[in-house]
Amino acid sequence: MTTLNQAFSCASAVSRDSSIDSARSSNRELAPSVRALLSVAAAIPSAGAGIALAQSAESSTEAKIAYFYYDDWQAGGENRIKVKSPMLWARSAFAESWELEGTFQIDDISGASPFYLDSLSGASGLGIEDKRNFGDVRLSKSFERYKISLGGAYSGEDDWTSNSASLEVQWWTEDKNTTLNFGVSPTWDRITSTNNQSLLERRRTFAWLAGVTQVLTPNSIAQLNLFYQNADGYTSDQYKFFDNRPRSRDEYGVVIRHNQFVESLDASLHTDYRALMTSWSVASHTVDVKWYQPLGEQFMLRPKVRYYTQTEAEFFGQEYPPTDFETFSTYDQRMAAFGSFSLGLKLEYALSEHISFDALIEWMEQRNSWALFSSGTDDISDFHARFTGFGVSGRF
Repeated sequence: MTTLNQAFSCASAVSRDSSIDSARSSNRELAPSVRALLSVAAAIPSAGAGIALAQSAESSTEAKIAYFYYDDWQAGGENRIKVKSPMLWARSAFAESWELEGTFQIDDISGASPFYLDSLSGASGLGIEDKRNFGDVRLSKSFERYKISLGGAYSGEDDWTSNSASLEVQWWTEDKNTTLNFGVSPTWDRITSTNNQSLLERRRTFAWLAGVTQVLTPNSIAQLNLFYQNADGYTSDQYKFFDNRPRSRDEYGVVIRHNQFVESLDASLHTDYRALMTSWSVASHTVDVKWYQPLGEQFMLRPKVRYYTQTEAEFFGQEYPPTDFETFSTYDQRMAAFGSFSLGLKLEYALSEHISFDALIEWMEQRNSWALFSSGTDDISDFHARFTGFGVSGRF
């Protein structure tokens, strides 16, 4: 039978299961700095010996090789973006109290941007051909009651490079039932354009996160994270016609996670909620629910459902071209009001105690009529996406 430790350890795969967000590399509204901090916070520590713990030590080496494929299209079946992404991830504990973790990923991007308002649209005949190289590394040192982690990340494309650093400190109580964490992360972006050789812009983003992980019962654990980030510099899209956004953006958010082991079914329910508010009046809400169900001794089935909704930016407009070119405006559909549903399924197979395989598929559909807390933006085409992947993991 699967122990509570095994069921809760699935939480460490949250950020890797959600690679659909990183595969859509054209969507950079959430800076790499805060994404890195939330990725660390996403891993609610595993339980041990049938008792949930807010903090537990890693004592092995893990590695994963995976391949992801993403494609999307709009109403009518018109194809847009395709992304092929091989990935390598590894984590190793050494010298008793040290841990090293790293990721390397390549996104091979091709296709066209959303209909109209875009200098790289399919209608223009230009399209998109790009490659993104991403890598990050984190070094951690554990002490008796606290842990310090230093990290760095790089992401580069033909027209955009990003470098970030991070510092995180975790402190836990003597019984390891409560963990407090605090993290800071600066990011430096350099933006150019394949259509405008004279464009050279920069953006600096600073993010912080504070949170607590708390054992509620022997079968239940919860986490609360608060985060803030400020982006200062170029925030417009260099390929959107008449895109003129403020050169500063503040974002405030909260993430709540809860893992519940269901003893009668030998399964685990993971529920996440995120709320985000920006100084551009974009407010979003995300609910993500996953169910981890062991099937015999070697299989794990993980269905998921996700709902996302957002309001439109205060300077979003559909008058094209704009009559006033001095005021802030954007016609980027990612700044519109809409809602989306995602359904996904992942299957894991343990070949042995040390080797496992997994495959996943996820569908997403976005409609303006699915927006909550506001009426959806009119005349925005429905959007569809599909994400598939498979990988092999080893634990030594």
